[in-house]
Amino acid sequence: MSRLEQITPEEMPEVVRIASRIRDEEQEQADRNQEQKAFVDAAAEMDLPQEYLERAAGELHQAQAVRAQRRSRTGRIALAASIVLVATAAIWAVMHTPPHQPNVYQFSASFWKLNLNPKTAATVTFKDLDGRTGAAVIHVDKFVPRSTDGQYFVNLDATPTVSSFSHFRTTSFFIEGAGLANIRLYLEASGTERWRSPPVPISESWQQQNIDLSQYQHQSRETPSSPWHDAGANEQPGHIDKLSFKVGSYMNDVNASGDVAIDDLEIR
Repeated sequence: MSRLEQITPEEMPEVVRIASRIRDEEQEQADRNQEQKAFVDAAAEMDLPQEYLERAAGELHQAQAVRAQRRSRTGRIALAASIVLVATAAIWAVMHTPPHQPNVYQFSASFWKLNLNPKTAATVTFKDLDGRTGAAVIHVDKFVPRSTDGQYFVNLDATPTVSSFSHFRTTSFFIEGAGLANIRLYLEASGTERWRSPPVPISESWQQQNIDLSQYQHQSRETPSSPWHDAGANEQPGHIDKLSFKVGSYMNDVNASGDVAIDDLEIR
């Protein structure tokens, strides 16, 4: 049985297409052969034996190969130059990226709220003080521990104007006061995760406090009512929901009273 007899009627259109292509290719090759023979015959009439034609063909192929190599080398050089240019531009862009602008907070009643446990007595006012404009002044009359866990707190809270702190490295603020020993700044991500600064001593003259975020202690807890515990490595704070200055438990004695003024908070 011939191969054609093995073809189904459905396959015949494709067979015809292929057969047409084969015929056209063979005809083109025959035409090229005929044209080449005409040149060979013409050369013979000019007393150019085929040997010289073969040598000339070899030189032509060699010259074409050299030109192809040059084009390839030129292309590789151009590609390498483009890669270097792109890499240089990328490095320049990274090195010349402008730093993130500091996240600056002013103190006002519309932005900062005082939060304290029941029976603890404290107030906050916002006023110009010692040549500073709009400082927050927390005054604590007395701390009263909660009956449930003995904790007491006076917190000055605000919602940050940026949600991610991943690009920042340092916090800075000014404080002064009397009667209270310490204050902390807390960066709270949720009811179960937060970062707290080291205790910051309060002096009777204005002092600028610069605290790297790497110095903040990372804390977590299982539920919003569970005790806080150290979360291990002090990883960089990311998403933050609340800023909170605290002067209660773990910062001041329960019998302490007095004032602390805060101004010019920056996160940069």
